[in-house]
Amino acid sequence: MNNSQIETKLTIRWWANDESSEVDESDKGTLFDYSMDMISSMVSDGFTEGDLGTTVSSDENRAYRGYWEFKEQANEAKAYSLPFGVNLQISSDGAGQMSSELAKQFSLEDGSIDEKGEAAADALEALLLSMGCAGVDLDDPKIVSALKAAVDQIGQNI
Repeated sequence: MNNSQIETKLTIRWWANDESSEVDESDKGTLFDYSMDMISSMVSDGFTEGDLGTTVSSDENRAYRGYWEFKEQANEAKAYSLPFGVNLQISSDGAGQMSSELAKQFSLEDGSIDEKGEAAADALEALLLSMGCAGVDLDDPKIVSALKAAVDQIGQNI
């Protein structure tokens, strides 16, 4: 994941030209296709919003007016570097990814890692990743202290 990503949002609004009626379900596909054709050319010309004008349904019994708006916004990622080689990146939309050397903390005397050590590391990593994605500040010294204590306790008991 990059530290900065661009997120785009396209909003299209259609309403019946006749204020008393609603957008007919059967016209939605046609309105969408018409919108995409119109917006594509407008965006390539540098516009970020605009009037889609009035269009008439295929049976010519209904008319609709449309408007569109295109926004770009930076999607900043928060990077965390925790003890035991645990590195996380959490985007502002709550998606996350992690790399970790935590399993090494549970290695056997010969340097190998058994299933219990792998399972313990996987569980701690899943907890940290889900906490980060939920918005918990993993830079909090209490989180770091708790991680160290958990690793120590698990290491003594497996």
